[in-house]
Amino acid sequence: MKKHLLKSSLCAGIISLLTLFPTGKTSNLTDITKPYLGEYECEIANFCNRDLLQDFSFIRLELKDDNTFVLRCAYRDGRTRKEEGAYSYDPQKEEICLSMGKNGEFKCKFPMKEGVIYIDVSFATKSLHAQFIQK
Repeated sequence: MKKHLLKSSLCAGIISLLTLFPTGKTSNLTDITKPYLGEYECEIANFCNRDLLQDFSFIRLELKDDNTFVLRCAYRDGRTRKEEGAYSYDPQKEEICLSMGKNGEFKCKFPMKEGVIYIDVSFATKSLHAQFIQK
């Protein structure tokens, strides 16, 4: 009787814990352990105080489970572009490192907090500021 009661209590506890996690077609263990995965939409992009978004229909960054990323953009004139690379994420520092190029020769680290990637890069005297927000 005690074993049956213990098993029933344990099952009820597990079921109640499962209600705390996301549900739906896309929910899985990765949603919990790697919440940063998925698609990010660029909502701010300024280069030398010029709004770059006026030239694009969209700029999107997708972080994949295999530590690769795809950066896609579509110009307003219909042209598209795609770049791929690798990334690593440090949850303690809340920082993402993006690597591009054949041997990952171009690397940049950016803060990543609460579903937003903050990009600030200087090119000589010119600066790029962008924000990608998780969708």
